[in-house]
Amino acid sequence: MKHFSKILSFILLVSLSFNYTGFSSNFFQSLKDLKKLAKSKTVNKITGKSKDLINKTENILTPGFKNTYGISSKYINEKYNKLWKETLIKFSQSYSVTDFNYAVSYGDNSTPYESKNNIKQAKSFAYYLADPANTDEMPPKVKGQNYNYTGEILYASSSYKSSEKFFLKALDIYKKNRLTDSTFATLTLSNLGLLYHTTGRYALAKEYTLKALQKRKNSKDKTGYAASLNNLSVLYKDMGLYTDAEDYIIQAENYIKKKHEDNSIKFAVVENNRAMIYVMTGKYKDAEILMKKALSIADKEVREKSPSYIRMKVNLALLYQLTKRYPEAEKIYLDAIRVKKKRMGTKHPDYAVLLANTASLYQQMKKYDKVESLLKQAAQIFKDQFDEDHPSYAKSIYELALFYQSQNRISEAEPLYKKALAIQQKKLGEHHPALTETEEHIAVLYWQKGELTLAAETYHKALNEYIYQINTFFPAMNEYEKTKFWETIHPKFIRYYNFAADVYKDIPEVRGMLYNFHIATKGLLLNSSRKVKNQILHSGNRTLIHEFNTWQDTKNYLAKLYTFTDDELKEKKINIDSVESVVLNLEKDLNKKSAAFKSSSSNKSVTYKQIASILKPNEAALEIIRVNRYNYLMPDENNIAYIALVLKSNGKLPEIAVNENGVKMESSDVEEYHKNIHSGKAMSNFNDYYWKYIAPSTFGVHRIYASVDGIYNQVNINTVQLPSGKFLFDDKDIRFVTNTKDLLHKKHNVNTKKAFLVGFPDYQLDLPDNLAQLPPLPGTQKEVEMIKSLLKKHYWQVNEYTEKSAKEEVVKQVNNPYILHLATHGYFIEDKAITTEDTRSFGIEQVRAYKNPLLRSGLLFAGADKTILDLNTTDNKDKDDGILNAFEAMVLNLDKTELVILSACQTGLGEIKNGEGVYGLQRSFQMAGAASVITSLWEVSDEGTQDLMSAFYKYWLQSGNKHDAFRKARAEIKEKYKYPFYWGAFVLTGN
Repeated sequence: MKHFSKILSFILLVSLSFNYTGFSSNFFQSLKDLKKLAKSKTVNKITGKSKDLINKTENILTPGFKNTYGISSKYINEKYNKLWKETLIKFSQSYSVTDFNYAVSYGDNSTPYESKNNIKQAKSFAYYLADPANTDEMPPKVKGQNYNYTGEILYASSSYKSSEKFFLKALDIYKKNRLTDSTFATLTLSNLGLLYHTTGRYALAKEYTLKALQKRKNSKDKTGYAASLNNLSVLYKDMGLYTDAEDYIIQAENYIKKKHEDNSIKFAVVENNRAMIYVMTGKYKDAEILMKKALSIADKEVREKSPSYIRMKVNLALLYQLTKRYPEAEKIYLDAIRVKKKRMGTKHPDYAVLLANTASLYQQMKKYDKVESLLKQAAQIFKDQFDEDHPSYAKSIYELALFYQSQNRISEAEPLYKKALAIQQKKLGEHHPALTETEEHIAVLYWQKGELTLAAETYHKALNEYIYQINTFFPAMNEYEKTKFWETIHPKFIRYYNFAADVYKDIPEVRGMLYNFHIATKGLLLNSSRKVKNQILHSGNRTLIHEFNTWQDTKNYLAKLYTFTDDELKEKKINIDSVESVVLNLEKDLNKKSAAFKSSSSNKSVTYKQIASILKPNEAALEIIRVNRYNYLMPDENNIAYIALVLKSNGKLPEIAVNENGVKMESSDVEEYHKNIHSGKAMSNFNDYYWKYIAPSTFGVHRIYASVDGIYNQVNINTVQLPSGKFLFDDKDIRFVTNTKDLLHKKHNVNTKKAFLVGFPDYQLDLPDNLAQLPPLPGTQKEVEMIKSLLKKHYWQVNEYTEKSAKEEVVKQVNNPYILHLATHGYFIEDKAITTEDTRSFGIEQVRAYKNPLLRSGLLFAGADKTILDLNTTDNKDKDDGILNAFEAMVLNLDKTELVILSACQTGLGEIKNGEGVYGLQRSFQMAGAASVITSLWEVSDEGTQDLMSAFYKYWLQSGNKHDAFRKARAEIKEKYKYPFYWGAFVLTGN
């Protein structure tokens, strides 16, 4: 009887861990039935340990269970007692309670597959239990309970159609006998939700899961409430509704925490499922933290071979695969395949998921000989277990098609893609991400076949769906989440740009679509952040504006914490990760609320035709796009191209020019450019490098509105020398904008005639001369005094701060001046200078600077020497450290500021992100609200800068047009200082 004792011990352990029903109610019931069985004539001997465990069951079973659930064995013929015992033993060997209560998000689908395939005995007993002819007369609630139990057994053994029949029979009994509010009736609703989810009937799954959730929410003890929240979240994740999925999984997580059960297996499952939502939205680091946390809890609570544990482990392998840690992923997959094969055989859906994942991994590892057979086997299992209309079958044949396509086996790939697409359209709905991905790959397939018209049509449909996803998901995401989600989608657009660059001569209309898609996504993250801020501040909702200000204050506090060492944070008992989490959650909540104030036109797409309609005959809009080259499906890591799109007022499609020398442009060419700029050598070569391929499309055009990308953020194309000997500046009036669609949305700030000027900071402050670090900049004092004098003559209100008063805290208190002029030292720490060691640069630990590019650039103010020497105490840091980094600049109050001038060295530098520009000071001041920003690309001379700024203000105050004034000022300085080093460093970007 040792075996019997062990089984009872396991069931008891599970029961003690959960206070839910769900399928777990049957385990509570099993305790009672085992107790009855132990007293029957079929059991000859019971060990002392077993007796002790049986006696303890009375303390486990709550009054609610005793009153609600009938004892099925009371109505079972005695000859079946042995069968009853064996059934329970087999069932308890296969599962832990959460295997049924909670859907476990598993790989790319979260259908709650579980069973030991070889449980015919359990199935036959289940049928017996549900047949009144084989049992004594039983009350309706017990009969309904047994129908439900039969459905569970059949569901677990993959007999889905039969399972559905018994669940519906149970519901019918509850309805006829007015038991629909009973716990077991709610359980059956939940079971049906899981069943329909598993079988891909998402509309029904949603209906029944929501019904169960509502009933559990309204019940007194909320039995099973967290399970329903979890299951709805997993369902929404599979439906591609990631925002809703995260909302519900967080509710489940918080409810379990409230119950002080955050070390339970159910909490582990919820954390795993939240991690899988993060995987789908590209938040891989966050997902890994949650997965490892879930596994750590599960490792203590269930056996390593538990289905739930294996799924969590496999999800971690999927994450390793996505982050290119292939050997680690392979080991987990192969171990899981071995366990599942032994446990369930080779016909179970879980086994098919493992085969498909492993095949996908082998394709990435270029072990192509192992891929096809695994995918075929997986597809066949899904087909046998479900049917050909199931989303999992569609996914498996999609993966097989993708493999064939990668091997150029186009004729085999195409029918599979089309079949998968038909299933997805029927089962998932038109906006599901999986369907969009299939359409995109079909477009690539047509491209490979040379069917370019079909390719273009299919591609445009797919990319419009990706735009739809952005517009749907972004409103509920914070900046970090948007960034990660965009990183998963952006490569799709880059691949399309490759397609367009290859076929635009054959399919001219792709030129227009290329332009449209690019302006829809260029600067996407920056534009999204500015739009949300604008919606909040103009909402008129005082509560929302207050919450926004609270978020800004918390970000300021976080920025200050970044200057503390780990030891200082420990001393103050501050957990910086918690503060970061608060900032992100506040932002996310604000984004959701601000969406309510979004106008119906805010997401309307802008087209090239609209932009062309406002251009004058001598004007053009120029978009420069950096692309990694693609060989159809696969990126060519060693090949970079630049695509130039030139749009004119003639109503024609944009002209395209392609430069295939991107790698050279970003390496030897740019190195030569900066050497020549600093040494005074000729700039004639750079016409060939950066302009010659664009020039023919700009013939007859004088003014160009240019939105640049990639290496063009480090090169001022005005300084390119043409074959005539003139500079491009002499030939063209180039005005830099973040995105050419901004030409349609000009921001007009009211000129308040308020200026805020800061210069000539006393970096040394109270330090002795021998500790001085930064050279003083007396030229900036002259610059500020000169600007003040000019503005005063035009009756401006000027706030001037120099020397000891030129403090960081003064800048942080700025409140919407029309002009903000900062003349000081700037800095930028290049990637190659960043280490992960425990060292500090400009007051920031390099580990943090490595993670956040906005901590790598900044401006220096009074007292900065002390920070550079790391002499600040924590008390000083609480107030002001003399350094304003780009992260801090983001939260300045500049929404009504027309122009920010960063009169310092290298203020235009930062980490370049394709399609998003430079992550540095310029971006931060734009996010803070500034309409336009003037920055520098290299070290600047004091005298040249003073002259440029003096001329700029003189012309701007005369005309009121800052772009015209900046051009005239540059031309004037160019007459005095012939070489581009002096007149080409500064760039004006914005409206």
